Parts: sequence; C-alpha cells; structure tokens
Amino acid sequence: EVGITHVLLDPVARGGFNGRLDALGDFMSDVASQVS
Repeated sequence: EVGITHVLLDPVARGGFNGRLDALGDFMSDVASQVS
C-alpha cells in the first residue's frame, strides 16, 4: 500500500494533475514535430 500511495501522491507534489498533463502535452508536441 505504501508503494501505491507514493505513486499516487508523488505526482501531486510535483505540480499536481494539471501540471502533469501540461508536461505530457508539451512532450507529445515535441515528438509529433520530430516525426513529421
């Protein structure tokens, strides 16, 4: 349980859910620009 709790809480400590989505969106945009 401690491992699962750590995984769920750690991203929240680093900018929250929206912060993670923003980082993922930036990453996907970079990948798309490199592929095309």
